[in-house]
Amino acid sequence: MRGTACEVLSWRPVVYCPKQSMTILARRGLLPTLLFLGSMALYAATMIRTAGWLDDTLKLSIAYSAEVSSWVNNHNLFTLLGHLWLVIFSFLDPHAALTLLCGLFASVSVLFAYHAGREVTGNPLAGALAAAALAVSHSIWWHATVVEAHSLNAALISLDLFFIGRFFRAKSFPCLCAAFFLFGIGVFNHALMGLFAVAYGALFVMLLAGKDRIGWRKGLLLAGATILGCVPYLIVLARDVVPLLPGYGLFGSIMRTLDSASGSFFRSSMFPRNLSPGEHAFWKLNYLFLLWYNFPAAALPLAAWGTVRLRRGEYPLSLAVFFWLGLAAQVIWSSNYLIWDMFKFSMPVYVLASLPLAVGIDVLLRSARPALKAVSVASLLLPAAMYPLVTTIPGLAAVGKRYIAMYPPVSGLERQYAEARARASGLSQVTAGVWDPVRYLMNPARAGYREVAEFCGGVLKRLPPSSHYWDDDTKGGYPIQYYYQGLIKERPDVSLHLLFSLHVDEQSASAQAQVMRSMLDGGGEFFVSTIEWPERDLLIQLSRAMRPDVDARSLRLMAAAEFRRQAPGLVITPVPLGTRPGLAIYRVSLR
Repeated sequence: MRGTACEVLSWRPVVYCPKQSMTILARRGLLPTLLFLGSMALYAATMIRTAGWLDDTLKLSIAYSAEVSSWVNNHNLFTLLGHLWLVIFSFLDPHAALTLLCGLFASVSVLFAYHAGREVTGNPLAGALAAAALAVSHSIWWHATVVEAHSLNAALISLDLFFIGRFFRAKSFPCLCAAFFLFGIGVFNHALMGLFAVAYGALFVMLLAGKDRIGWRKGLLLAGATILGCVPYLIVLARDVVPLLPGYGLFGSIMRTLDSASGSFFRSSMFPRNLSPGEHAFWKLNYLFLLWYNFPAAALPLAAWGTVRLRRGEYPLSLAVFFWLGLAAQVIWSSNYLIWDMFKFSMPVYVLASLPLAVGIDVLLRSARPALKAVSVASLLLPAAMYPLVTTIPGLAAVGKRYIAMYPPVSGLERQYAEARARASGLSQVTAGVWDPVRYLMNPARAGYREVAEFCGGVLKRLPPSSHYWDDDTKGGYPIQYYYQGLIKERPDVSLHLLFSLHVDEQSASAQAQVMRSMLDGGGEFFVSTIEWPERDLLIQLSRAMRPDVDARSLRLMAAAEFRRQAPGLVITPVPLGTRPGLAIYRVSLR
C-alpha cells in the first residue's frame, strides 16, 4: 500500500481508504505540502509588521547578539538558530526576518502534526484536519506572528510525536533515537521541555521490559541519544557555574545556576501564594477558557474522545502511556502557571492535543452521519474567523475588555493599586491605555498592527535632546531599548530608565525616586511613560522624599487627572505624541 492513498497499520486490522475525491490530495507529498505552504502563507500574511510589546524585542535582541546563557529567559536553541537566520537574511529588517522564522517553526509544527496523526491513525484526511485545526488555534497562530521561542517548542513537540508514531508503525529504531535526541535538545530551547522526562522515562522502561522490547543494546543507544541532545545545555550550565566557584564553592555554584535556570525570582510570580478564592477560581476557569479558545466547537470534544480511544487495544499501550504522561505533566504545570501569559506556557498542551484530535476525527469520518461530519469538520476552522471578529465587532471587543480586566495583579504593589482602585485592575491597568491588550493578545492576525510604532516612535520624536525617560517592560520600555535604540540605533542620546514591573516595590521605587530628585534639584526635568502603575509609585516616592507626610495610599487611589494636578511638589505636564488621540507621555518638574 506504500505510496497510495490507503494506509495499513501494524497494530490495527483496519485499512482506511478515503473516497476517490480525496485520493489526489492524499498522495505522497501533496497534502502535507499544501498544509505547510498554506500555514506559512497565513502566518506571513498576518504577522505583525512592526516591533511588538513585552518579550518580543527582548527575544530579538538576544538572538541578534547570540547571547547564550543558562538563565531561564535565554532560549538558546532559538537564539542560535535565530542568529544564523538573521545573518542569512541581513538585508531584511531584523524584526521582520525573525518573525518570519517563528512562522516557519509554527508551520513545521503543523506539518509534523499532520504526519503524526497520519502515522497513528493511518488516515491522511484525519491527520490533515487535525493539523489544520492546530494551525489556526490561538496559541500556535499567535506565536507564529511575533518573535517568540515557543514556536520552536511547538515544532520540537510535533516532531517528537511523529518520530514516536513512526517507530510504533514501522518499527523504525532510528526514528525512536531521533525522538529521544529531540527530548534532550529541547531543554536547550526551553526549560518546560524537561517536563517530558516522565513520559520519556516511562517509554524507556516499557521498551526495555514491555511488549515492544528493544533489548538492552538499543536501550543504551537511546540513553546515548538523550545525553547527546543534552550536551549543549550541560556545556552552558558548566560554563555558568565556573565564574561562581570562588565565591560559592562547587555545590553552591551549581545550586545558584540551577536556580537561575529553573525560574529564580520568576517563580514567585508564576506560582503566587495567598490568592483569594476568587482569584483561584478565575485561574482555573481561565485555563478551561483557553482550552476552548484554542479548539472551539467540535475540536475539543473530538480531542477528548481521541484521548480516551488511545487506551483501546487498537493502539500500542506504550504510545498511549507516553502521550498521557506527557500531557498530564504539561497540564499540571501550565494550569498552575498563574500569570497573564498562561496561554503561552500551555501551548504544549494544544500541540499534544492534535494527536488525539486526529484519532477523534478518524472515528468521526469512519462512523458518523454525513451531516454531522460536515458540521464538525467545518467547525474545525472556526477560529480563522472568530479571532479577528473578537477585535472588530464592538460587542465582542467589550466582552474581551471585561475578560482582560479580570486578570488578577501579580506583584505586591500592583495588588495594592488594584485593591485601592477597583475601576482599573488586571492587564488593563498595567498597559494604562498605551496599548490595547484585547487587540494584541486575543487576535493573532495583526498585519496592520501599528500601536508599537505609534507609541514608541512618537515618544522618541517628542523627547528633547539628552533627556531622561522612565518606562517599563509592560509598555514601551522593551521595544525602545532593544529595537529602536538597540538595533536600528534611533535616538541614542535619550537615557532610558527601564523598570521591570514585577520587581517594583517601595524600596526599588525609592531608589529610582532618588535619581529623579537629583535631576530636579539640578534644575532639570525628566519624562515618564504614564502616571499609572508602576511609574506612579516612583512619583509617589519622589513626593514623599520631599514631603514625608504624603499619604501614598490616597495618591494611588486617585484617577490619573487628579493625581497629575495634586501630586505634592511636582508639576506633571502631558506631552501629546500626535500619533493617536489621547496618547501622551508626561514631563515632570518641580512645582
